[in-house]
Amino acid sequence: MINRKKRNEEILNACIDVFYEKGIEQATMRTFSEATGHSPATIYQSFKDKREIVTNCLFFCIEKRNQLGSRLMEKNINTPEKFIDDCEKEFDEMKKLSFVIISILTSPYFRGLKEELAEAIAPSIEHFKRCFDGELRTMLLLYFSAMLNCCIDGNEEFYQNQRDFIRNRIVEITKE
Repeated sequence: MINRKKRNEEILNACIDVFYEKGIEQATMRTFSEATGHSPATIYQSFKDKREIVTNCLFFCIEKRNQLGSRLMEKNINTPEKFIDDCEKEFDEMKKLSFVIISILTSPYFRGLKEELAEAIAPSIEHFKRCFDGELRTMLLLYFSAMLNCCIDGNEEFYQNQRDFIRNRIVEITKE
């Protein structure tokens, strides 16, 4: 028998895919059921309604993105010029998680979660501050901004131009 935490994570991972492919508004308990292979009744055992799924999915996405970002930061703390290259390898996952986060934040389901969101994001921001400083931190923040912009408007060419500029500037910074 699958434990509750593992089942919830399985459901939330499937919901991330549903939200990414269909959007928040078009997602239904039926689409969640189809994506997970679980009956709606099984999903209702874990989450009382779509709002609860959306809320849990937001924090699950933030946690997954924080873990991915932390792993990449730790791996590249002494070689920041390779950080963007490693982010590129994880681009599709980062883009999907970021897109779902943005979709939830801009949906009616987000109301009343601002304080919880700040608490969820804080550890990642503090870790980032400890790993990188000065202009290097600024360049990496610009990189993440370009990635988020790509999630919002789909302009991959702009993202790639920004990424290349930022990567080159990081190489210059690390040589100084």
